[in-house]
Amino acid sequence: MKNRLPGKIRWIAGLCSVFIALSLIAASCSAAVTSTSTTTTTTTTTPTSTLTTTTTTPTTTTTTTTTGPFTTPPPTTTTNPAATTVLTVVNGNTSQNYTVEQLQALETTAAYGTTKSGTTITGPNDYIGVKFTTLLKASGGMTSSEALTITAQNGSTEDLSYAQIYQGTVNTYTLTGSTAAAGQQPLFMVIYSMNGNPLDAKTGPVETGIMTENDRASDASLWLPMTTQITIHPATRTVTDSTGAVVIIPWTVNRIADAWHANNEIVMLLGGGSKLVATTTVVQGLPWFIKLDPAITTIPAPFTSTAGQVNMEMLIATNPDVLLCSAGSFTAATMAQFAAANIPVVQMPAATFADLQTTVNITAQVIGPQALPIAANYISYLNGNIQTVSSVTSAIPAAQRPTVLHTSQYVVLSTDGSGSLIDAWINYAGGVDVASATVSGNQKAITAEQIAAWNPSIIIVGTAPNAANVQSILSDPQWSSTTAVKNKAVYANPTGVYLWDRYSAEEALQILWSAKLLWPTKFANIDIVQETKNFYSTFFHYQLTDADVAAILAGNGPPS
Repeated sequence: MKNRLPGKIRWIAGLCSVFIALSLIAASCSAAVTSTSTTTTTTTTTPTSTLTTTTTTPTTTTTTTTTGPFTTPPPTTTTNPAATTVLTVVNGNTSQNYTVEQLQALETTAAYGTTKSGTTITGPNDYIGVKFTTLLKASGGMTSSEALTITAQNGSTEDLSYAQIYQGTVNTYTLTGSTAAAGQQPLFMVIYSMNGNPLDAKTGPVETGIMTENDRASDASLWLPMTTQITIHPATRTVTDSTGAVVIIPWTVNRIADAWHANNEIVMLLGGGSKLVATTTVVQGLPWFIKLDPAITTIPAPFTSTAGQVNMEMLIATNPDVLLCSAGSFTAATMAQFAAANIPVVQMPAATFADLQTTVNITAQVIGPQALPIAANYISYLNGNIQTVSSVTSAIPAAQRPTVLHTSQYVVLSTDGSGSLIDAWINYAGGVDVASATVSGNQKAITAEQIAAWNPSIIIVGTAPNAANVQSILSDPQWSSTTAVKNKAVYANPTGVYLWDRYSAEEALQILWSAKLLWPTKFANIDIVQETKNFYSTFFHYQLTDADVAAILAGNGPPS
């Protein structure tokens, strides 16, 4: 007879067997669940590759691996709510919004990225994100005649061409900063993770960057933290200039060559000063321009003080997107040279106040949409000042108006007659331009005998050194017979960033200044000092002191 365990012990042993069996079943189920809930990442690399691509679906968790010294930790949970849009891709009339989770659900790329800013190399870092080509394909694609603009949360933008995105045509560098070709095509990517962690508040939730091999760096200027939108648009657009020419320019203009002295100030006023890559030797000698924009002295000046002269080699080296100039300032032969160099030329008018407004509008169109409201604000201010003055002076009979001679210099006698901007502001201010009856146009040569015959009651001198020119006129016997010299009514015209009297944005102030000069009692309410301060603050974002304004009104440079 076999020995049997007592019943109670047999019962306990049986219960233990059940527990063991259940434990084995649970372990098996757990293994099965783990196997079905974890996405296996397949990494395909070559010895030289640092870019790893994995494909995921919205219902799985993605694990990515990169080659090299970095190891990607387990996926981290993003802090962005599922409903929060972090990126919008706009293509024509359609747009696609993405949350971080939706980006993670697209084809994922893990790769190295290193930046070069000046002499500083940052990286390599291990990034995870989505290739631009993947996003663009999902939004309808992009053609070779299109480009795109990336916009950040703070409003800054970056423009990329089809070749940059699809062919990787960007500069790359060694980790010591030397220019070196990339072994693999650089990839533009929307990034949401760096070194295994979500991006911090200074760069994320997403940023755009360039992925390269771990021994190559890309320009930091092409990276855009806190990216919020990608917009696909035509690579070019058109602007119609004052000659009626339809000029094709890049969709986004970043490099402006300006051959017109006065228009350089208009570019500055419209917020495009940083886009200037070529200017004139005259502009580089303007004290107040330099005061407000010291960088103007560091860019090439292929245009001289003589209209129509240009150093073509120097200009071409600046690689401008567009060249701005006054209409007719270059010969047909020179215009043909610009065309041969693929430099679009936009010409603008330079005679009347209507022309000034046209020039401001065309310049704003060239700079881009951000300049249009500034142009509108300026033109409104200009027209407001014209209305303020002319509403008073229009009632003054011609016989009661003072006769005014405006001359550019003392040594070289010249004046501006009918059809000129100078003639217009003299009339708005309530005066009579003595030259208008016999002289037409700008900067026409005159003689001392003509001046004596005109016998102006007021003389305004408009080119530096203004104060010295005034004194020369007052002490020169050939001017002594004029009423203006007898009454010491010879005045220096104000000069700021540019000459107030001639084609500049500060014509808006010239109208007020000249009206008060000619009719101080009628315009006692005009505070030209405060108006000048307000103008510089509004349009140049520069705060003038009382001493600064005094210098400008006297036609002098910044006080030392």
